[in-house]
Amino acid sequence: MIISSGALTLAACSNTGIKFAEPTFEQVLTQEFITRCTALVDLYFAGINQERSYRTQLIQLRDHHLTHLTLWTKEETATPNPSPTGLQVASIKQLILAEEDHFNFCISNITKTNDQQILQNIGQISASINQHIYWLNKMITPVALPDNAQFEGSDVGDN
Repeated sequence: MIISSGALTLAACSNTGIKFAEPTFEQVLTQEFITRCTALVDLYFAGINQERSYRTQLIQLRDHHLTHLTLWTKEETATPNPSPTGLQVASIKQLILAEEDHFNFCISNITKTNDQQILQNIGQISASINQHIYWLNKMITPVALPDNAQFEGSDVGDN
């Protein structure tokens, strides 16, 4: 139902007022997840702009967040905003921090609802975010080689 601004003004002046239903906790939580997922998608765009050597991997992780959006919006697919606002570039470290923040948000809200669909969404998203954090860390953490590592054709060693 659409209410014209004239009707709202009339209602405000007549002391009867129009009462709007307060959103439920689940509706507020769902909207917060949509906002956070959208912000992560935008941040991934910025990461893709900066971290070109990891472009393919970052696109895959961004697409996971687009899938997460569909869990909340109940749309069949979510498409990325072709011109995200905010940061133009973002480092992998910024992506890790954003993923960790989102993971903490998931964990802090999992005990606040009994809605089965929301709980299922949070569980799926939390598992995905955990994997994202792992892979993002692999992108910036050099591989530590064991002391007894041997390299074929190496000129290093006791030869």
